[in-house]
Amino acid sequence: MSDDFVYYATVEERAEFRHLTAGLPETEIGLSAHSLFAVKAIVATVKPKRVLEIGFDRGSSSAMWLGLSDASVVSIDISDDPELHRAVAVLQNRYPGRLEFIRSDSTKVEIDPRLHQFDMAFIDGDHTEDGALSDLMMVKSLNIQWVVLDDWLEDFGPGVAIAAERAGFEPFAIFKRNIALGRFVLSRHHELA
Repeated sequence: MSDDFVYYATVEERAEFRHLTAGLPETEIGLSAHSLFAVKAIVATVKPKRVLEIGFDRGSSSAMWLGLSDASVVSIDISDDPELHRAVAVLQNRYPGRLEFIRSDSTKVEIDPRLHQFDMAFIDGDHTEDGALSDLMMVKSLNIQWVVLDDWLEDFGPGVAIAAERAGFEPFAIFKRNIALGRFVLSRHHELA
């Protein structure tokens, strides 16, 4: 598969992405216009109300979840980059009360399921097998119904697909072979309804 296919976006998708991410710091990594089709399809399928996001970077994925749905987002990122904090402020001003940011290593954060109930998780954090597995197991322990994994392709996330298999994640749909939407299935741990 060529990079042209993975990164392809229509003129309309590029314009909509620019609108959704207006005011955010530019970045060469993360979700961009090529991901808009997948994000729209995921929003239409899942209809998320409360999203746990692991990996904020410059906020483009949060901007899409917030702009394309009425969901609220709790985002975790370890970075202390000033551009990240600027992006958080932009989105919190644009979507008052809908974005909570937690600066932490996702392997060390504790989320109380009594206070935070999520119907979808978006994982775009550590792409090593151990890092992705840790994120998946946290999501699984929170009984989150839907999981979206970015960088499914080995070239981008060398450990993501392997960790997903180990965690009992079963893809429901794979978009451009690099974004996977799925659920946990019966495994050694438990099955989600």
